[in-house]
Order: sequence, then structure tokens, then C-alpha cells
Amino acid sequence: MKLAGFTEMKQACSCFPVGVAVVTSRNASGELIGLTISSFTSISLDPPLILICVHENSRVLDSLVGSGCFTVNVLASDQQHMSKIFSSHAADRVENIGWYPGARGAPVLADALAVIECQLREVVRSADRRILIGEVVHAVSRDGFPLVRFRSSYCEIATETIQAANAHTN
Repeated sequence: MKLAGFTEMKQACSCFPVGVAVVTSRNASGELIGLTISSFTSISLDPPLILICVHENSRVLDSLVGSGCFTVNVLASDQQHMSKIFSSHAADRVENIGWYPGARGAPVLADALAVIECQLREVVRSADRRILIGEVVHAVSRDGFPLVRFRSSYCEIATETIQAANAHTN
């Protein structure tokens, strides 16, 4: 059986709208590190587990694994700049970023829509990715709209959709 090509796979997957998050931690020197992700999912509520996928060549992978903890910062619709900053390869990209230490010391970004702090539980290798499974030690969210990508572009969820979702959860 012939496998799908890179371009076809990328185009097909871009049809699935995804939230945008930044995973943060600290390197061995205690400095803020992070990367923008869209591969994040809840695995279980009991025990509370999530997973993130990180490319094996990511400049922050070793620090994420080495620190033993990380934070998933779900970005709000007005935080597109944060997504771009943490996608950048510039050496000074994280200077002047507002953050504070979370429950396990992993950085929490100011004004994130939701924050999910994790203790690293397991690392699984799959193709060119590492799947980091985190046990959730603290989670908090606020009202607001999420930053979303669809067809490789940032977009907004209709206000009516958010209002209906908020009414359902309140």
C-alpha cells in the first residue's frame, strides 16, 4: 500500500481546526524555554494525563525531558504574537515575556486562556516525534476565546459558538 505524501497529508490535516498552545519549561540553567504546539490532547481524567508531541530535532526537547515538568499554556485569541515568538528560532525570542513559576517550577505564561501544569510521566518514541505524557498537577482556565488555526492560518471561532459552549459549561 502506498502511503500519503507529505503535501497531501499536511493539507488534509490542516482541515482539522486546532487550538494553539505554548509548552514551557526551564533548561538546566533555569532559563525559560518553550515551543508552540498544536499536537496536544487529554488522555485520561483519572488519573489526569495529557500528551504533547515534539519533533525529535526540537531545540528544547532535551530540556523538556530533563526538567521533568512542563506547562501547556493554551493561548487566547489575542495571543497570536506569543505563538509566533515561541515558533521563532531567534536566540533572544523569550526576552521580556511575562511569566511566573508554576506549582512544579515550570513557567506559566501571563494571560494564557488555560494553564495545565504537568509532571513528566513517560516519553514514547514514534517516527520522528517524541510523545511526552504528563501527569496534570494543576490546571486553571479563564473566560475568553481560544487562538485557533485552520488551513494553516490563524482564525477565530464564531462568537455564537463560544457563547453556546460557555452556557453549556456554566
